[in-house]
Order: sequence, then C-alpha cells, then structure tokens
Amino acid sequence: MLRKWISKEGAISIDVGSHSIKFCQMRCDGTIEEALECPTPQDTVREGTVIDAPAVGAAIKRTIQEIGLKGGAVSLTVGGPAVVARPVKLPSMTNDALAKSIQYEASRYLPTATSEHYVGFDVISRNADQMEALIVAAPREVVQSRLQAARIAGLDPEVVEIEPFALLRSVQLQATDVENPAGLALIDIGANHTQVTVMHGSAFALTRYINIGSEVMSTAIRNYFHYSPEEADEVKRSVNLSELVTPGGAPQENPPLRLLQPIFDELVREIRRSLNYYQSQMADDSGKDARIDRLLLGGGGSLMAGVADYFHHKLNLPAEILNPFASPAIDASRVTAESQSIGPAYATVVGAAMGASMELATAA
Repeated sequence: MLRKWISKEGAISIDVGSHSIKFCQMRCDGTIEEALECPTPQDTVREGTVIDAPAVGAAIKRTIQEIGLKGGAVSLTVGGPAVVARPVKLPSMTNDALAKSIQYEASRYLPTATSEHYVGFDVISRNADQMEALIVAAPREVVQSRLQAARIAGLDPEVVEIEPFALLRSVQLQATDVENPAGLALIDIGANHTQVTVMHGSAFALTRYINIGSEVMSTAIRNYFHYSPEEADEVKRSVNLSELVTPGGAPQENPPLRLLQPIFDELVREIRRSLNYYQSQMADDSGKDARIDRLLLGGGGSLMAGVADYFHHKLNLPAEILNPFASPAIDASRVTAESQSIGPAYATVVGAAMGASMELATAA
C-alpha cells in the first residue's frame, strides 16, 4: 500500500493526542519540511478514541493549511490502552494457515470480540516445530474515529500505524551506536498515560500502557494550589526531579516537588512491574538474555528537568532522552527551534513519517 505513495511532496504523518496534535511532513530523502503541533480541542479525545471528529478535523485542517501541504501521502498513528501488540508462540504453520486462525489467537488477548478490532500479524521466527508471531489489534472505533477526523479535514489517509511501532522506529534511528542490546525499554510519558515498550535486540517484545501521565501531575498541582492550567504547567516545568534522588536533597522544602513525588513513585512501581514481567517471560525462554541494558525516555513528560536522572537512580539502569531530531538518518535543519526544544514529544510522529519516507525512497 505504501508503494502507491510516490509524490514529490513526500508524506505527512499525524499523531492525534489528548493534549496536542502533532504533524511531521517529510520528503523521501528524510528531510523534514515541517514539524509542528496544535492544541487538541478540549474533551475531544478519550482513551485514544476521537469522540468529537468535527472539532478535531477542523483543527487538523487549519494546521494543514498553515503547513501549506499541496499533495503527498497521509499516515495516522493510533494508540491507547485498547491497542494490543503481543508476541505469541504457536505450532509452526504456513502464513495462510495463520491468517485463518489469527482471529481465534487474538481473542485470547482482547477485552472484547475480535469482530470489534482490526487484527493483523507478523511472523518473527519459525522452525520445523514452533513459530513466534506478533499479533497486532486496534479497536475499530479508535481507528475509524481518527480516519473520520482526517477525512473531515479533507485528507485521505492510506496507512494507520500503531504508536509503539512508530516509536520503536525513532528508537532504532537514535540507537545506531548500540549493537544488539539484550533489551532496551522505551518509556513514553504522554498526557494521560505512559507507554512502556521493550525491544529485545531489534525485535518488538512487549508494550504496556500505564494510566499515569503528565496531565495527572498538572491536575495535582492545579487542584492543590488552586492554579490555572497555565500556572500549573509552568510550575511543573520548574521542578527538578533530580532533587528526589540527590543525597541531601530536600523535597520537603519544595511543595510542588513533594506533591509530585508519590505520583512518580507509583509510576516507577508500575514500570518496574512491566520490566519484571518481560524478564520473567524471557527467563522462561531458554537461551534468551533477559537483561535490559538501558532506558530511553520520550513523550512530553520526559521534558521535565532531571527526569533521566530520576529514572536512572530508581530503576538502576542508564537512562537518556529520546530526541528524534538528533538522528543522523534525517535532516531536521528546517525544524523550528521551538519544535526542536521539545523533540522527545515528536518521537511518535517522526517515526511514522520516517517509515513512510523509507517506503517511498524504496519505491522511487
């Protein structure tokens, strides 16, 4: 499908979040023409589903006109707790046989009927007796709501990609200096949830959504201090999480930091549970290395000062910030300084745009 996308304008990817809508327009050679965002209209996106498509569509249309898009392909990302991506072990079979049985296999991991989801698969490995496949499923309501918003904006998306895959592409672009790490965990701190994704080598291994995001922190500050949303966000940006792990640090003398500490402690507990689950599953797989080498932090929540230091100390793993604009595989020289300054928040949409541009370059 992507091979139909041959056009000199390249491709544009759109990532609709509950807090903002991000856009990335990329040429076939990896040059980013535009990377910008607009606010998501209030109360129009919930748990990954667009519940007010006309309002979101109007916001997309206004921004597309600002970009000056004259053609090219459009791709969307979908995410949220209802999206499933799970490696499973099965008796070895042909792809045709797997395609016929995938609905049954997927039903074991979905909260509702498979008929309510788009379901796909990809074979990871296969031998004479056993195979490992990646089952991917997204609720039809989530996908169709985003397609509807895009069509209201006058766009005709050809591909919808789940967020974990787009994020992992950004990770692979930045992690070119790492040779087959045993395990790498991406912690993507969004507005309403945190997504934990683990790669084993270059293969997808696990994804999980935690219902704690940066908006939870803003709400806590807003309610406790009776601040406006703008004031709460400003206060949140002023705290430094390094104080929570620095010997002699005194968070009790910093009321906002003291307020956020239990939220971050709970987030760390949930992340640790996810990583422990991954390691227990790998330990059951004889011969596979269950270690996790390091953390990469993305999403808007990773822009908080000291966040890498905090996770490094709490999880005892090297941690760094994922900045897709720093990848040598793309040319981000045209990206504004404002967008560059919040690069981690663009990891999903840049990864999706890179996937489209790579296919375009191959097809050209």
